[in-house]
Amino acid sequence: MMDIYAKPGTQVVFEGEGGYKREVEDAINCGLHIGMAYTVKRTEVHNWMSYVELEEIEGKFNTVMFS
Repeated sequence: MMDIYAKPGTQVVFEGEGGYKREVEDAINCGLHIGMAYTVKRTEVHNWMSYVELEEIEGKFNTVMFS
């Protein structure tokens, strides 16, 4: 699991699992590839869920899908 407080520039890997099934499907439809590394642009931490924005792909993704 990725560090939800990862700093910009940190590399994370999309695992293609975790979170809700629809979140994984949406991430893949946005262009994320399982096993590929991406660069953290920013993280957004909430009480029970956290999101990551990436440099390479537009959108917000559930952090549990990354390592």
